[in-house]
Amino acid sequence: MDTLNHIFNHFVDEVRGEIEAWSERGSGWVVDEILEAFINVAQYQPLNGGSYMPLPEKLKNKKAIINIQNRDNQCLRWAIRAALFPAPRGAKVSRPSSYPTNDGVNFEGIDFPTPVSQIDRFERQNPNIAINVFGWDKEQVIVHISVKKKETYQEST
Repeated sequence: MDTLNHIFNHFVDEVRGEIEAWSERGSGWVVDEILEAFINVAQYQPLNGGSYMPLPEKLKNKKAIINIQNRDNQCLRWAIRAALFPAPRGAKVSRPSSYPTNDGVNFEGIDFPTPVSQIDRFERQNPNIAINVFGWDKEQVIVHISVKKKETYQEST
């Protein structure tokens, strides 16, 4: 409760300062009183990525997404492996065991779970890989498009 009171008092002081600055700039207005103020408080819960999360039904039913059921925080690594090394015919595409672990991809200095802000660094370290990130929030797709020119990854046979 003390923290909330402190934050509220800080807010009131800021509003007073803004009103005084506004008046000093020559607005010609005078504020007599503020009758009401509403403060909405909500607990911030950042999106947690990194490990397996079930897909929303709307996306799952499209059958267009490979969702690796990893138990570590390395979802980017598993997504890259799934893209570069498709699972053998008949293998469960959602299982990590369907993909090689010795993949030759450079993840040096990349954090796990990987923030979108590190995607450009990852792409610089791996010149043959371009990553587009798609997210789903409130029934809408969120997109981060690679700044790299479209390059074709060629498997060696």
